[in-house]
Amino acid sequence: MTEDGIQRRLQLRRLAHIDSQRDWYAPLVSGIQALVRLPLMQRLRDQAAGLNTAGFISGYCGSPLGEFDKALRHANKHLDAHHVKFIPGINEDLAATAVWGTQQVHLLGDVKYDGV
Repeated sequence: MTEDGIQRRLQLRRLAHIDSQRDWYAPLVSGIQALVRLPLMQRLRDQAAGLNTAGFISGYCGSPLGEFDKALRHANKHLDAHHVKFIPGINEDLAATAVWGTQQVHLLGDVKYDGV
């Protein structure tokens, strides 16, 4: 295993291990907090598999998961560090269209990531 692969595995383990010293990690996490952590953990899993991926999250702030957008804003620096973008939608249709657009990027030819 290469040094880079070892470092990626260590990062994944650090993220998987709950660190109670950080404000958005807690010994017990809510469902919303777990949803925020999910794309971060997926990015690390993809890196460990040798993939260069990014994430994109959008949604209408008035949705049933209304606290989700607040938690995403709170974790913004962590999301940015893992190439995960959160862009709130003006309405559900525009949010869904934005997410759909991220799946069409490969049609442009020159892409920055293996997948979003």
